[in-house]
Amino acid sequence: MPKINVRINGEIIDPKSYSTDLKYFDIYIEFLKNFSESFLKIHEIEPEINLVEYGTLGNELCLDSRLKVKLIKDFKTHLNNLFGIALYSSGTHADMLKRAYKDHKILYICLRETHDLNIIRTTLHEFYHLIDPFKLIEFQTIINGSSTYIKFKDYIKCNIRLCLNEYHASLRSYQFILQTFLKQKRKNQEVYLEVLIFRSKSHLSGLENKLSRKLKELKKERLSDYKVQYKLLRYFMEDFMVPNFYFFGEWRAFRIESINDSELKQAWNQFHSKINNKLIFNLLEKMKHELLREDKGEYESFAQKFDNYFTNFFNELILLFNNYIK
Repeated sequence: MPKINVRINGEIIDPKSYSTDLKYFDIYIEFLKNFSESFLKIHEIEPEINLVEYGTLGNELCLDSRLKVKLIKDFKTHLNNLFGIALYSSGTHADMLKRAYKDHKILYICLRETHDLNIIRTTLHEFYHLIDPFKLIEFQTIINGSSTYIKFKDYIKCNIRLCLNEYHASLRSYQFILQTFLKQKRKNQEVYLEVLIFRSKSHLSGLENKLSRKLKELKKERLSDYKVQYKLLRYFMEDFMVPNFYFFGEWRAFRIESINDSELKQAWNQFHSKINNKLIFNLLEKMKHELLREDKGEYESFAQKFDNYFTNFFNELILLFNNYIK
């Protein structure tokens, strides 16, 4: 039997005793039990599942006695805005949270006022992170006096694998939903499809404007070349690229399951046409070609190609960017 808890202000509550107005709660708990049992049979992994109210994830993690590190205020606030998190020490980009939990496999999922399919999607996404194709990768730091530097090539390599893990979790979670809720001819198919498409399109919403503002902001800064470059690289890899990999994973699921993807194609074309930086425009086109291709790509081959794509791209972007600052 899977271990499912509700956590409120650090108190562990049995789901049966949890009082809530969420209409989907009982059905969701039943889904969690069934999916956890099938996941255990296939992957031999049975995580502990903690359900918390949306907006309290960081707070509840701080109250979890197994967490032996102190969370800084900004990071706790960031966690409070998340919908869920998978904690396991071997994950790519393993941060202090994952290290703190060591060999545990723990999911925190946020309960919120939304369509039940949204919370199921979040849950599946976090479950599939437990079988990420890429495990922990460290990037080296170089200490020079009072300053610490990272090797950009290693940082790119690490983040490419982080992005591919997100692509994998998005692909697998959408595949499961499309197979279960649409292909089995259940009721409300049109509503389910509308919810999924809206969620996918939201990844791209306003992304090109945020990119444009960030580039303009960095051009005005009087920082050392390294600091400007690192801020640009970090924004590009962590804030701009991750939503694109989410989108491509979900779009790929539609194609694999032969579900009409015309709305996703239209959303992508509209977004892509607004990218006025030729280097970024071409890189996104290469990503689309690789991640949506019909033959089944191996994740390691994806990673090796993207290592080269992104390293070459960033070197060119830095040259272009430095010309702007001079």
